[in-house]
Amino acid sequence: MKQKCAKKAMELIHDGMVIGLGGGSTVALLIQEIQKSGRSIQAVTPSHDTLSLCIRHQIPVLPLEMTDTIDIAFDGCACEGTACRPQDRDTG
Repeated sequence: MKQKCAKKAMELIHDGMVIGLGGGSTVALLIQEIQKSGRSIQAVTPSHDTLSLCIRHQIPVLPLEMTDTIDIAFDGCACEGTACRPQDRDTG
């Protein structure tokens, strides 16, 4: 189910975006999906674990205090039955 959420979140991520990433297992799966997709994005995160995962998966991470705009942010996933939707937080 979490993998399905990560794949659904990928539909909202496009080249050139700055995305916020929280923590947790669903975000970890999303990081893997981002790397597999080859999309050119930059991330921001308050999580040390997520930062390490991004570095390991070659996703550039910007310092939060140096980031003016985040296009979309993900922090977990809401799954009900067979329906999953990322809990995106559009900050734009």
